Amino acid sequence: MPDPAPSERLPGRVLERLLAGGPARIQESLNDLKAELARSAPTGPTLPSGNPSRGLADPAVCRWNWGAFLGGGLWALSHRMLLLGGLLLLFFWTFPLPNILLGRFGGQMAWRERPFADLEQFRAVQAAWARAGLLVVLAHGLLVVGLVWLRIRL
Repeated sequence: MPDPAPSERLPGRVLERLLAGGPARIQESLNDLKAELARSAPTGPTLPSGNPSRGLADPAVCRWNWGAFLGGGLWALSHRMLLLGGLLLLFFWTFPLPNILLGRFGGQMAWRERPFADLEQFRAVQAAWARAGLLVVLAHGLLVVGLVWLRIRL
């Protein structure tokens, strides 16, 4: 099968600019062509959250999620996982296993369930949850140390 003519391969207005402008405008025309092709490229199916599915392969989404690990049920509720969050809050004494699973798969679960404007917003939200979870763990640690200290003193 013969190759299609250039006018059939390139969008019309970009081809006209390329031919009319001469060598000085070739780079600009090629950049316009790349931008137009990038806009028209298929993005793949969207998830229930409206986020593109290609985000699931991003390293920021696939890495360990400290916010999910430390936040547990509250983290799940804030990311629109109502059933999971409710169960984790009711059965909080099962801490290790569900939280380890949340830490491992939490980023992907959050990307599927909660809409984010882009990956930068996703990273910012998860970093905020990680900081909040760390503060809660530190507060619990101080509370336990204080209670033990009081118990020894009394």
